[in-house]
This record gives sequence, structure tokens and C-alpha cells, in this order.
Amino acid sequence: MTQRVELATVLDRLAVDTLVTEYARAVAGGDPEACRPLCVPGAVLDDPVLDVRQENRGRTVPRPQGRDEGPGPTST
Repeated sequence: MTQRVELATVLDRLAVDTLVTEYARAVAGGDPEACRPLCVPGAVLDDPVLDVRQENRGRTVPRPQGRDEGPGPTST
């Protein structure tokens, strides 16, 4: 590998590490609003630990009751 590729790999890993760390802090702190800036616009966070279903459109809604499985099929 070239030094440029190795540097890009290190920077990518640091970015992923930062993202995972910030998500873990939000979950540990029970703060679903802290997850919003970690997601791309239009993303949906459905997290049973935080007990929320959050759409990254500026609103947070409670998770539907009895929903323990992952997301269902989506329509396009």
C-alpha cells in the first residue's frame, strides 16, 4: 500500500471509531436526540435500548409497542 492509501484507511477508521463512540454515549446516556447528528438525512433509528423510533427529520416518536424484531420490509 502507498502512504496515501494507508493514511486514508487510518482516517476512515478514526471516523468510524468516533461515530461508534458517539452512538454508544447517546445510548448509555439514554439520549436519543444525541443520535440525530450521527445519521444521514432521512435515516430512521429504531432502537429498543433507547425505546424510540427516530426519523432524522427533526422529530422523535416512541417505538410501537410489541415491536421486538428488526425493521420490516420497506416499499420504494
